[in-house]
Amino acid sequence: MPDKRIKIVYWLTDNNHARVFESFVEDERFEQVIVKQCHVTRTHNIKIKQLFQYYGTNVASAITILKPDVFVQTTDSIDARKHLKKNNIKHVYLMHGLWAPKSSKSYALSSNQFWTDYDLLCGGTKRFRDLFEGKTSANIVTNTLTQFDILYDRMQNQHEIRKNLLQKSKVPEAKKIITLFGHNIKARDSLLPYHEGYFRSAIKLAILAKKYNWLLCIKTKAPWARGNKYIIGNVKKFDWAKDMCKQYTDLRNNKNVIIVGEHDDQYDLFCSDVIVSTAHSTVEIESILVDKPLVRVCTIRNKATEEYENEILDRGVAYIVDDIDKLEETVILAMSEDNKEIKQNREKFIEHLGLTCDGNAHIRVLDAILDIYYN
Repeated sequence: MPDKRIKIVYWLTDNNHARVFESFVEDERFEQVIVKQCHVTRTHNIKIKQLFQYYGTNVASAITILKPDVFVQTTDSIDARKHLKKNNIKHVYLMHGLWAPKSSKSYALSSNQFWTDYDLLCGGTKRFRDLFEGKTSANIVTNTLTQFDILYDRMQNQHEIRKNLLQKSKVPEAKKIITLFGHNIKARDSLLPYHEGYFRSAIKLAILAKKYNWLLCIKTKAPWARGNKYIIGNVKKFDWAKDMCKQYTDLRNNKNVIIVGEHDDQYDLFCSDVIVSTAHSTVEIESILVDKPLVRVCTIRNKATEEYENEILDRGVAYIVDDIDKLEETVILAMSEDNKEIKQNREKFIEHLGLTCDGNAHIRVLDAILDIYYN
């Protein structure tokens, strides 16, 4: 091992990106420092001891003070390239999610000069490498989504976690646990096609939970109040909103339902019996990675994300619901997991993506950092 300990600064700008750094642990080869901006509060699961809060907006001044050998960021919302190059600091981008495959937007991003100045790009699937190959001199490594390490750890203890989920609920004797992962409720063109399917799914699943004595966990990606505000504010615009307004608001009063907040930990929820998704999301890949039955509600095909959706909808890796009236029979079928073809398709899909959930993604990142630093 080299005598010098490499100093790494991890720059944390968003609560939703905190999970990216949770699997990193102290390592004698490195001095690791996490710098979070003042609005970031989700740091209780971070194991790195040196954790600083930064109140300013000038990243360069913080870099000058800390003097890192390597600077790691997870977002393109900051641009420290000039200062890093001037001080010969290695620059690393660590992805916090999966990009859509070969979409025009992704290719436009990969052609941007912003992406060509890194020393190391750490991403998810094989397509991530294809996206940047030939467009940058940076080293490119895949299968490095470090939040998958959290998922791996939870799966080692999933029976105990499942037991705890039930004990904390109002229905500890529930027969099954279903988790509905919601999307961000915004008036954005790429998201609008999903909204009706989400609200209808939440209401229908709550009814089924009561009928069959299930526990339904609804993980929101937006504040619960935003969902309420959206549906109430659109009762005149959408007929379906008028029909479901009160039912959705009343979900909190259903003892078989738990609302999991936007910033609450989501990884325990993969210990559920069935995962339900209503929009394209990394959670779909995560559920497939840990071999959980995935039910995908798709009452409307979304042209804005068609390329990504085709991967999930057309590869036979999920139980597809194209009509909410079929949700009950589909969830029950998924629980029985008697479709061998879907299980085989899941295995082939993960191999196709080049992903693993082995608890070692953070190690692959650190090994790649060593490689660019010394070579």
